[in-house]
Amino acid sequence: DMVNKILDIKLDVTCFIIGTVYIEMQFKPNILDDVTKDHWAPPSPPRSKYCSTDDVFFLEDESGRIKLIGDILKQEIIVTGVIMAALGKENSEGNFEVFDICFAGIPNQPPMPIITDDKYIAFISGMNIGPDSSSALQLQVMIEYLTSELGNSN
Repeated sequence: DMVNKILDIKLDVTCFIIGTVYIEMQFKPNILDDVTKDHWAPPSPPRSKYCSTDDVFFLEDESGRIKLIGDILKQEIIVTGVIMAALGKENSEGNFEVFDICFAGIPNQPPMPIITDDKYIAFISGMNIGPDSSSALQLQVMIEYLTSELGNSN
């Protein structure tokens, strides 16, 4: 069965839950710890990786969060923030025993139309050009710049 919310999980009933993964990592750097430390303390040496076997996995939705347990979590590459479905059941300790997991795939993309003419898109920022702009000169200078009519190559 599919459970609509994590809070609706029933004890010892196998179901699917969907939510956002959160991983509690003991070695993950915390900027607040660095700021509150004594300024004279030497910085911690950099780590080659922040994950460990002691990491704790959670799945959360708008209703709540549940701790995930199971060997499959260590076999897959899972990161905080990914949307995931988990098949399992809640045990007597309130943890969700995961039997299988599934990630959303990439949807089929419609084929792009074949364009025979050259077309370009320019992303422009900070020129204050728009419907409220009173300066037509800025717009004209931008058009001349984009069409290579501005300036002299000599």
